[in-house]
Amino acid sequence: MNDRRLHGTIAAAATPLREDGARLDDDAFGPYADFLVGGALDGILAFGTNGEAVLLSVDERRRGLELWLESVAGRILVAAHCGAQTTADTVALAAHAAESGADAVAVIGPPYFKLDPAAQEAHLLAAA
Repeated sequence: MNDRRLHGTIAAAATPLREDGARLDDDAFGPYADFLVGGALDGILAFGTNGEAVLLSVDERRRGLELWLESVAGRILVAAHCGAQTTADTVALAAHAAESGADAVAVIGPPYFKLDPAAQEAHLLAAA
């Protein structure tokens, strides 16, 4: 049985971009995924702590996750960081990640808005 729970060494992968970050570099995902798989990682965190995700649209993040999943092709785990500026966008990204077959979802509160404990709980429960 293949254990698809998040474990081991996970790298926050940079998002392949072109035109000075203006759009995804679709052709770079495959070679980059091969490089990461070759590095004996157990998985990647797509759109994680490198910071570029907040500059991408929800559609770009959906497309990017699909490119990661296609390029990795089940060889390593893929966790999708779905934190966004709004709860609605976070929920949309988390739902897409689950439907697309991501192995895990990471979520944070909206990074530029302080939520009180009840609002933070509601945000995280909505994403779940």
